[in-house]
Amino acid sequence: MKTSLKIGDKVYFGSPGCEQTLGEVIEIKRTKAVIKQLEHRNQGSKRACIGHRWLIPFDLCTKQEIGRPAADPKKLLLPAAFRKGELVQFFATDNTWVIGTVARCNKKTVTVIPLGLTTTKWRVSPGILKSCE
Repeated sequence: MKTSLKIGDKVYFGSPGCEQTLGEVIEIKRTKAVIKQLEHRNQGSKRACIGHRWLIPFDLCTKQEIGRPAADPKKLLLPAAFRKGELVQFFATDNTWVIGTVARCNKKTVTVIPLGLTTTKWRVSPGILKSCE
């Protein structure tokens, strides 16, 4: 792949089967390419913004003319659809319904603080939560 890449080429980069992001080659090193990100990534960090530079191995790059590699939907992590402070409910392991507010949303879990005098926090999958609003 190194011989076919040139400065200014548009490429898709990312792990195989995962999210692929469009970028432009701005420098070629011995084993990797420096790529400037041209589209938003689905990650919750500053590194997900347009213009960020990545040092990517050649085997994780695909030229734009070839097309965007297919992504495995099971590997794509999307942020939870719940907002901080939202009232939610779920069926707990002790066969009771727990009603509480969302304290934090991660990529895989949601932290829920139950209503009442309890100090326990629950980390649950967003798939089992139901909105109470």
